[in-house]
Amino acid sequence: MKKTLINVLKYAAATGFGILLLYLALKDISWDEFTETVRNANLGWLLFSMAIGGFSHYIRGVRWGMQYRAFGYNPSNLRLFSAVMFGYLVNQAIPRGGEVARCSILIKSDKIPFAKSVGSVVVERVFDLLILVILIGVAFVLEIDVLESMLSEFFPNGVSGVGLLAIIGGVGLTGLVSYFAFRKHFLNIPLFKKLDDFVMNLFKSALSVKDIEKPWLFIVYTIIIWVCYILMTYVAFFALEEVANLDINLLYFSVIVTVIGGIGMALPSPGGIGSYHTAVWVVFAALMVTGAYESSKSLGVTWAFIMHLSQFVMMVSLGILGYIYLSYVAPEVDSAMEGFEHEEEPVEATS
Repeated sequence: MKKTLINVLKYAAATGFGILLLYLALKDISWDEFTETVRNANLGWLLFSMAIGGFSHYIRGVRWGMQYRAFGYNPSNLRLFSAVMFGYLVNQAIPRGGEVARCSILIKSDKIPFAKSVGSVVVERVFDLLILVILIGVAFVLEIDVLESMLSEFFPNGVSGVGLLAIIGGVGLTGLVSYFAFRKHFLNIPLFKKLDDFVMNLFKSALSVKDIEKPWLFIVYTIIIWVCYILMTYVAFFALEEVANLDINLLYFSVIVTVIGGIGMALPSPGGIGSYHTAVWVVFAALMVTGAYESSKSLGVTWAFIMHLSQFVMMVSLGILGYIYLSYVAPEVDSAMEGFEHEEEPVEATS
C-alpha cells in the first residue's frame, strides 16, 4: 500500500511538473497567432518527420536484438520493434515506465527473462547517453558566445569563451583526480557509495557490448538512431514557413534543438510534456532566431508543439499496434507455425 501511494505521488508530481512547464511556455503566447500558425503547418513535412522517427525506433529494436542474440535468444525484428513502440506508448503516461513495459511484454511473447531484458536496456541507454553527452559538448563549444552573453548577467566584467572552458575543464579534472585519489575514503559515505556503484555499473554495461557478435555494428546503429533524430527535427522545420525561412543554417540548428530537446525529454515529465516545449523555446530565444526575444519564444513554442504532437501521434499509434501484435497476432502466428513444424510427414506405403 505504501509503495503504491509513493508511486502515485511520483506520477502526480511528474505530471504536475510537466503541466507547470507547459503553462509557463504558453502563458505569454498570443493564442490567435498560435492557433493560426499551427493550422497552417505543412502536414506533408510532419508525416515525413514521423516516418524518420518511426525508422529510428525500428533501428533501436534491431540494435536491441543484437544483445538478445548474444544471450542465446532470437526474437524477430518485428517483435522487438513492437516492444519498443509499446514502451514509448507507456512512456507517454508514466515517465521511464516504458523501459519496464517493453521488457515485460517480451516475457510473454518470447519467454525472455526480465532481468536479461532490463540489463540490455541499460546497455543501450548508456550508449545513447554517451552520444548525447558528446553532442552537448559540441553544442557547448559551438555556442560559447551565447553562453558568454547569458553569463554576463552574473559576471559584469564578462567571461571569455576560453576562460569559461578552462574553468569547467579545470573543475572537472580536479574533481576526477580527487575522486580516484580518495576513492576508498569516499566509499565510506553512503551517497558517494551509491554514486560509485551507479558509475561502475554504467562502465560495466558499456564494456558488455564486446560480447556481442559485431560490436562495431551496435555502435553504427547507435549513430544511425541519432542521425535520424537530427533529420526528423530538420525535416519538421519545413512544416512551418516561419521556421523554414529563418536566416540560420537549419541543419546546424536542428543539431542544437535535438540536443537540448533531448535533455527536455529526459526530464521526469510524462512524454516530455512541457519539458520538451520549454527546452526548445529556450534554444530559439537564446539564439534569437527572429531577432527579438518574445517572437523567438513564440515561434519556438509553436514549433515545439507541432513537433511534439506529431511524434506523440506516431508513437501512440505504433505503440497500440505493437501491443496488439505482441498480445494477439504473434501468439496466433506462433501457434500456427508450431503446428506446421510438428506436422508428421505422410508415410509412403511399401509393397
